[in-house]
Amino acid sequence: MNFIVSNAVSTSVIALQPSLIAYADDGGVTIDASSEASLQMDSAPMSPVDATTVYVSMFQANCVAMRAERFVNWKKINANAVKYLTAAAWPAPTGAVMQDASAGE
Repeated sequence: MNFIVSNAVSTSVIALQPSLIAYADDGGVTIDASSEASLQMDSAPMSPVDATTVYVSMFQANCVAMRAERFVNWKKINANAVKYLTAAAWPAPTGAVMQDASAGE
């Protein structure tokens, strides 16, 4: 059984059965370039932005920003393909914590 975890789903649990999901990809990629964009260049950008947001002008910095887009489509084959559980509250584990015997080596 495979599990994929993500911080993006917060306390939700999403279960899916890949064999019940149709996938379509034409393999095409669209690439756009701009030397006139202003970007928020931060590893943790503000959302929503406010008056303290700092932007970098590609024109003033003599830079070019590039964007690549790839379009892929998925469709559920039937209603049981994906199940979504919101506000999952998992209880804290009780008892002793198990440790790997080889961890001390």
